[in-house]
Amino acid sequence: MSQRQPVVAIVEDNVSIQRALARLLSTAGWQARTFTSAEAFLHTRLQAVPDCLILDLWLPGMTGVELVEHLATKGSLLPAIIVTARDEPQMHMRALQAMVHTETRCINQCRVSGWSESFWTAYGQAE
Repeated sequence: MSQRQPVVAIVEDNVSIQRALARLLSTAGWQARTFTSAEAFLHTRLQAVPDCLILDLWLPGMTGVELVEHLATKGSLLPAIIVTARDEPQMHMRALQAMVHTETRCINQCRVSGWSESFWTAYGQAE
């Protein structure tokens, strides 16, 4: 009996970044489901709830933070990683506040080619 591959939903409007993340995850044995907007993610009926969500902070339409907030109001505890190329402290604070309502264990569970160990070591929270 084969073990189920973990599924990560990637919500990113930049197709190049979307593809790169999907390829990285596939090398670690993860399945990636990609969406170009928060609305597309919400309107798609996935066969199974993803194990983790990776999303862009700045999406057209509903932002990544708004998606996390929306999911939290629905009772979802889907772990999420929010990424961005923009350095805007106010939005970073809003993202952190939104993440308080979700589980933050995803990076500990999503071991992708050892990068999570490097991340936690760099930030002083190594396991």
